[in-house]
Amino acid sequence: MMHLATEEDVIQALTCQYGFPYLPLSNYEIAPEVLQTVSVQLCKKYCLIPIDKIGRSLTLAMANPLNVEALEELEKATSCSVQAFVSTATDINNAINRYYENALMLPTQDTLKVILLSEGLITPEDLNLATQEQARTGGELSRVLLRLKLIAEDQLSVALSEALQLPLINLNLFK
Repeated sequence: MMHLATEEDVIQALTCQYGFPYLPLSNYEIAPEVLQTVSVQLCKKYCLIPIDKIGRSLTLAMANPLNVEALEELEKATSCSVQAFVSTATDINNAINRYYENALMLPTQDTLKVILLSEGLITPEDLNLATQEQARTGGELSRVLLRLKLIAEDQLSVALSEALQLPLINLNLFK
């Protein structure tokens, strides 16, 4: 009878053969600011999740830490040097669902912050400036961002429609 390798068998082989440290994610807490460094699209594309960031050093848990293309794309997207731990695809997908997908259930302004930062449409400094202005003047964060010209209205619309999985309809086409 043939036995198939389990995820844990593959992880064990990667740790023994290549020396990648193994990190089970089920009880690991990831800070929101760390999650904002990598978009959910990249996490899903390469089956990875950021777990820590110190300065310009980003630590990831990856199902395949031998994927050079993924590491290079992440270094380019984050401007960080990347260190990889190995974890199971199941653990990573559960963490993506826990941290990124559930972010869409946050109140609207928190959702907007997560989306704009994770997509790289605004910087943390821009968000801080807009949040301070919002506290001073009141109003919606999206309107403050637009008023301060920190983001274009079309970028804001596209980001929200993609993240919320709602169609974006350009009403100008119906005039």
